[in-house]
Amino acid sequence: MRIVLLESLGVSDGVIEKHAQKLENMGHSFTAYEKNTDPAVQVERCRNADAVMLANMPLSEAVIDKAEHLKFIDVAFTGVDHIPMEAARKKGIAVSNASGYATQAVAELCVSFMIQLLRNVNKTEKRCRTGGTPSTTGTSTWASTGSARRRSGNSPAARMRSTGTCA
Repeated sequence: MRIVLLESLGVSDGVIEKHAQKLENMGHSFTAYEKNTDPAVQVERCRNADAVMLANMPLSEAVIDKAEHLKFIDVAFTGVDHIPMEAARKKGIAVSNASGYATQAVAELCVSFMIQLLRNVNKTEKRCRTGGTPSTTGTSTWASTGSARRRSGNSPAARMRSTGTCA
């Protein structure tokens, strides 16, 4: 099987080489390229590929049209909106993605964004950096929950400890 990696996946060359060697030891060929969004370059690189791997770089529909041996597109990312899915379906090319990748990290990021919005962290940071009053300009999640929570020991820190987010 001829496997083509169309863009860096954010891992070291050593990691890529290690896995490429495993594939080659099993009788496959593996070629890795630097990212190039030019459709003509993509077509040339994928012309004889059986499988194409990429992350979030847009894949030209011309690749699907011209790659006569292409059977599989692997997206090392969660979305497939940068893949011409209808063209792949018409040619019977399977497409997979990294569903569930970074789910915990994305959830944590969303919670942090919500707190930042609630507390107006951006305004407060700007005030601190420009020598202004570093007072909180938003709503405190602690103050808005009332004294019952304080008495119960269910503070934000206690809740974070219970989930293993802090010591």
